[in-house]
Formats: sequence, C-alpha cells, structure tokens
Amino acid sequence: MTAYLTDAKELTAIADAIREKTGLTDSLSYPLGFIRAVEEYAPPPDRIFGTALTGDVVWTGQTVRGNVSGSGVTSFYAPNAVDVPTAYSNGRALDFTDCKSLTAFRAPQLAALSGLNMLLRGCTALQTLDLKSMIWVPEHLVSGCTALKTVVFPNLNGIVYGSAFYMSGLEICDLGGPKIQLSRQSAFARCGSLHTLILRSPAAASLSNLNNFSNTPFDNGGTGGALYVPAALISAYQGAANWSTILGYPNNRILPIEGSVYETRYADGTEVPG
Repeated sequence: MTAYLTDAKELTAIADAIREKTGLTDSLSYPLGFIRAVEEYAPPPDRIFGTALTGDVVWTGQTVRGNVSGSGVTSFYAPNAVDVPTAYSNGRALDFTDCKSLTAFRAPQLAALSGLNMLLRGCTALQTLDLKSMIWVPEHLVSGCTALKTVVFPNLNGIVYGSAFYMSGLEICDLGGPKIQLSRQSAFARCGSLHTLILRSPAAASLSNLNNFSNTPFDNGGTGGALYVPAALISAYQGAANWSTILGYPNNRILPIEGSVYETRYADGTEVPG
C-alpha cells in the first residue's frame, strides 16, 4: 500500500524541516519546487543531486540519474551502472553540464543514454571519457570540452548525433561498430585540432553533410586530417560523394587501419596514445 501526504500541516512540517536543513528562505512551489527540494534533502538511492557536490564520486549502483550541473565534482566513476532512467521533472535524466572541475567521467557499462543530450557539455577540464559500451552518441555529449583530446567508442551500433563533439579539443576519435552512422550535421564542427578519425563501418561511408567537419582540418580547403578505415572499405569511402570531396584524390587521406597503430591500440576502447 502506498501512502500519500495530503494533510497541509504534514507538508508544512516537511517544508520547514527542509528550510532548516538547507537554509532555504524562499517558499517552495508545489509540486516542482517542493519535489526538487525534497529530493535534495533526501534523494532517492539511485540519484545524485546538488551543486554542492565536490571531489571524486564513485557510484556503485546499477542505476544512476541526477543533476549536478555546475558542481565541483572532479571525477565520476560508475563501474556497475547499466541503466539511466528516463527523464524526470526537469527533462533530463543525468546532467553534468558546466562542471568545470570534472577531469574524468567513466561509466564503462552504460550502453545508451536516453534523454541525455548535453550530458557533459562545457566540462572544460574533462580529459578522460570512458563510455566504451555506448551504442550511439547523443547530441552535444562533450561539446565545449576543450581539454578532451581522445575519445573511443568501440561498440557503436547507431547514430552519432548532431554536435556530439562540437567545439571540443578532440585530436583523435575512434568510432567502432559495424553500423555507425554520422548524423546530418555538425558532429565534429569547430574541432580545430581533430587530425585523425577512425571508422570501421560500411554505413559511415554515407556522409550526408559536410557540415559535420566544418572548421576542422577535415574541412574542404583546410589543413587536412586523415581517415582510417578497414582496407576492404577504402574504395567505398573514396567513391562516396562527401568523403571524396574532403579526403579523396589527389590528397588521398583515406588510409587503411591495417598496419597502423590504430589497428589494435583501440580494439577494446581502453588504450589511448601516449
């Protein structure tokens, strides 16, 4: 049986307890403001919450959700997390945006991040990202993460959505998986340091929009990046309209993975260049 609080005196008593605990003086609007205050005062066991959170956080549960946007978290490790519940009252299931002290985010068993656009947007100190079980990459996942140099997604089976890596510090990006596709636009736009992209999917030979690489070394007329693909797929990429525009002849910057450092170093998504 579920009990519901309907008595005004009980609700007022809870609100007064929250104010005393947190130092709040403003009235608590019902239901959203009240619910959010209750969650911060006594959060559910699967939820992290609050801008006051600082330091290194280890989350041991299988489910994780919460809003720590703008907090002082320095690292986040969720070794057992396999699920992120669907979005709740603020429309986001998990939010680390603008955590300027965050240097590492690791959740190696998470396969999908439903409703988590902008998960790490603006985390300018982020250097380590381990989401190696991810099967698709949401919008603005690490946009604005200027310290992030390498990302590896070895198990993708879906789409890299728009602006996923927008204006980040990426230099090397390895997108594995047999069915990975780039979105219609801006996945890597304004990644001015991106020099190496590794793709292993025949589906990714269909590049629908050059805007994915606008203002990067891959941009038409730019300094030139290098694309590594399996040798068996080189002709498909060379013959694809947009890939051939930015990387084809005469520069021929579509190269075989086989025999390169990227053939084995990124096999499981755990190693990065020294």
